[in-house]
Amino acid sequence: MSEPFLHRLTDVLVEQMGPAYPELKAGRDTIVQVIRAEEQRFDAVLTGGLPRLEELLDRSAASGGHVSGEDAFRLYDTFGLPLDFIEDLTSERKLSLDRAAFDAAMEAQRDKARAKSAFDGKKTEEFSFSDSSVAERLRVAGDRFEGYTTTTVKDSHVLALFDPSRHQVSELPAGSKGFVVLDVTPFYLESGGQVSDVGTLRNEAGTVLARVTGVLRLGPGLPRAHRVQVEGAPLIDEQAVAAVVDDAKRDATRRNHTATHLLHAALRQTLGTHVKQAGSLVAPDRLRFDFTHFAAVTAADLAQIEETVNQQVLRNAL
Repeated sequence: MSEPFLHRLTDVLVEQMGPAYPELKAGRDTIVQVIRAEEQRFDAVLTGGLPRLEELLDRSAASGGHVSGEDAFRLYDTFGLPLDFIEDLTSERKLSLDRAAFDAAMEAQRDKARAKSAFDGKKTEEFSFSDSSVAERLRVAGDRFEGYTTTTVKDSHVLALFDPSRHQVSELPAGSKGFVVLDVTPFYLESGGQVSDVGTLRNEAGTVLARVTGVLRLGPGLPRAHRVQVEGAPLIDEQAVAAVVDDAKRDATRRNHTATHLLHAALRQTLGTHVKQAGSLVAPDRLRFDFTHFAAVTAADLAQIEETVNQQVLRNAL
């Protein structure tokens, strides 16, 4: 499609549909870019997949005119060739496509995807209680999080302990790993792509009892479970501890959290307001920001995005 024709086509679309959809006028340039990107993407699909489809059809014509559904699905799955495109060329060559085998391969792929999704969903194992009264005590205690106002809670107490398999125990020996539930905590729980806090549990003298390496959700409405590596002395039920967040890592994570917002704004300013967040990771040492866009980001756009973010960082506005 030539560039002048693409622009005329878009203008007609805006003129005809604009009264019903006013946003089309404001998004005219984006529409042009999307159509162009889709055309280029389909050209890439044809460049990669069409020669292989021709080879498949040639082999099929030489061996009785029957096109393997499994081979056709491989072209669809690997190179993105649309099924109707495959069927059209097969029909033009007077060949027959094994549609049942194609559908079976498609369903097998869906089953594999569902199995992976189910496996991922089991990553969060449930905690099991040996004493039902402890479970009730945790339910009554609720989730007391003080991390918005402080990074140290000096008067916290152990409500429950769990071994690495998430079974309730009365003690975590020195040198062991497990989970500790506290009645009050300053430790942020991993959520929305932002990793949880890390830090230590200490006694009254300031000696480190355990190192907190992560925080998990125990259950709806329940206190959070702190993943720990126990140091020189065991942790026991009802023990008094000071919960101390690693301030340096908390602050680094906060800076990267702010950076995701700056990046999002710069992306929308440079690429267009259609850009939406599709996921993120916010950690002390790095961040990742997933977003929706209809094409790869060009080197020029990337430079502009970086410049916009750096300008805001240098402003250091509150």
